[in-house]
Formats: sequence, C-alpha cells, structure tokens
Amino acid sequence: MTNRTNWWCLAVAGLLPGLAAAEWRADPTVVVRPHEVIEGDLYVTANSVRIEGVVKGDLVAAAGTVEIPGEVKGDVLAAAGTLRVSGHVGGSLRSLGGQLQLTGAVGEDVLAAAGEFDSEPGASIGRDVLVGGGTVRLHGPVGGDVDVSAATVVLDAPVAGKVELTVDTLALEAGARVDGSLHYRSPREARLAPGARTGLLTRAEPDQPSPMGRLLLFLALWGRAFFAFSVLGVLLALVSPRFARTVPEVLRQAPWHSLGWGALALVLAPFVGLLLFLAGLALGGWWLGLISAAVVLTAIATSFPVVGYQLGQLVLPRRASSTGSRIVALLTGVGMVTLGTRVPGLGVLIGVLVALFGVGSMLLAGLRLRRGAST
Repeated sequence: MTNRTNWWCLAVAGLLPGLAAAEWRADPTVVVRPHEVIEGDLYVTANSVRIEGVVKGDLVAAAGTVEIPGEVKGDVLAAAGTLRVSGHVGGSLRSLGGQLQLTGAVGEDVLAAAGEFDSEPGASIGRDVLVGGGTVRLHGPVGGDVDVSAATVVLDAPVAGKVELTVDTLALEAGARVDGSLHYRSPREARLAPGARTGLLTRAEPDQPSPMGRLLLFLALWGRAFFAFSVLGVLLALVSPRFARTVPEVLRQAPWHSLGWGALALVLAPFVGLLLFLAGLALGGWWLGLISAAVVLTAIATSFPVVGYQLGQLVLPRRASSTGSRIVALLTGVGMVTLGTRVPGLGVLIGVLVALFGVGSMLLAGLRLRRGAST
C-alpha cells in the first residue's frame, strides 16, 4: 500500500466513525427530555427543536425554532429562524438565522449571522464574538475579541480583548468595559454613556463614493446577478422540465425539511470533496475532488432561480400555469432574491438561506423522482 493510499484510509477512518456514531432525528417537533442524555453528536431537522437534557457531542440543527435550556457539551451549528440558548454550550456556537437570543453560557466562540443578536446580562461568552447582522446587543461578558458588522451595535458588557466594528450606529452603555482597543468604522460618532470605559478608542469614516457612483455600482452588480440567475433558471427548465417542476413543489410542501437537508449537504460537502480528492491522489483520479466542488457550486448557483421561482409564485396574484406566467414568476422572484442579497448587513444571511433552501429542495426532489421512477 502506498503512502498516498495510507493517508486516504486515515482520512476515511477519521471521518466515518463520527458520522456513524451520530444520532439523526427528523420530525416536526424534536425534544430531548430533561433526563435524556445523547452520548454522541445529534443531527436534527424539524419545525421545532428543544434541548432540555444533555448532548455530549455536537448539535447540528435546522429548524424554524431551536431552544437550548439544557446542555450541549460540544459545538452547536444551527440554521434557524429563532435560536434561544438559556442553558450551556461547552464548545462554540455557530448560528445562521433571524434571531439569536443568548441568556446562558457559551464556553468558546460565537460566530453568527442574524437579523437580531442579543446577549443578555446573564449570558457569557468564553472567547471571541464574530457577528454580522442588523442589530447586535452585547450585555453579557466576552472573554476574547469582538468583531461585528451591523447596522446598530449596543455594547454594555466587559470585553477582555479588542473590539473591531463596522457599524452605522454605535452606543457604549455604562456597563461597557473594553480592556483592549476599540476601533469602529461609522459615518457618525458613537454615543458614550457616563461610566463606559475602553482602551484606545478610534473611529474611521467609511468610504463614501458619490451617489451616482453608488447607484451605478449597485445596478451593475445587481443586473449581472439578475441576468445570470434568470438565464440559469430558464436553462434548468429547458434541460430538465420535470425536475424544474418538482423542486418548487418540494420547497412549498416541505420548506423546513429542505432547509435541514440543505444545511446537512453543505456541511458534509467539504468532507466529501476532501475524501474524493484524497482518493483521487491515491488511485489516479485527483480530478474527482474538483468535479465535486464544481457540482456543489453549480447547486448553490441553481438555488437562486429555484427559490426565486417559488417566491415569485407566492407574490404574484395568480399561480403561474402558462409558460409566460412561469417566466414572469421566475424573473420576479430572481429579482427579489438578488435585491435581497444586496441589503447591507443582511445580504450574506439572505444568500446563505437561499442556498440552504435551494440545495435541500433539489436533493429532496431528486429523491422523489428516483422513487417514482423505481415504482
């Protein structure tokens, strides 16, 4: 056996036991009861998830609402409309969703993209905070650095490290205690309450192109994305009309399952690509990893016309039934989705959600068509 084959086998051996030991749950409502203990990792897709007991490994959840009043000893990776953590997370918390409310403790880092992020006075974060969102409020102590990009930031807590902010409005309340430096980029001065203390406090003006330049740049970037995704949607309908009809049906009938499968697929995709690449190095087909990467990127790109078409169906007064009305629905939805990705502070969040819903619905549609073909 060659050295390259040894490395490939070691990679497989290192990844597969963790996946095999994980517990998988997919129900409308998933609850881990107070005296229940999950010995390994827990993967969940549901409308509602509530962890009252103990998860000794990691928690990976995709749901409308995720609540953690219990304990997760490992990391938490959640894609949810609302995530509430009132218990204890021993590792890091990584979240994508509309609202993240933290009243408990996170032992390591918090990495989040959220419309609203609230760290309440009873909360604590052991290490660093990296957040992008609309409104960010930090009232609980942070043991490391803080790096935030948001429209509004309220800091009312001790921070052991330095603070870097890109913000429109910044308020430093009386409880703010920053041991390191605080640098913020904003068009206006921060509001400092009496008692707020920081290290070196510096402010930089954001780059301000002319209004006409901003408009032209916005139109150019949005127009390019709108044209590309619209053409991709039309090509999908021409190449595989049956698949193009099934995907929106799946997305409409099972949105949260689509979100969960999309999150799972995009989490596992890098590992699968790495395994294929290592296998290719060992067996002479290194290009397998590149093909898998191309497939994932194509699926993510296709998510935009897929989700856009369903969104267009929802907002138009009549459900599209003719070819012309379907094209109108596609163009309307793609226009809305691509405009959404240009919203400051929320564009990345919207783009990631589109990818999760789109990839998941395409996976489920493929499974449905395969089952139909086998019967």
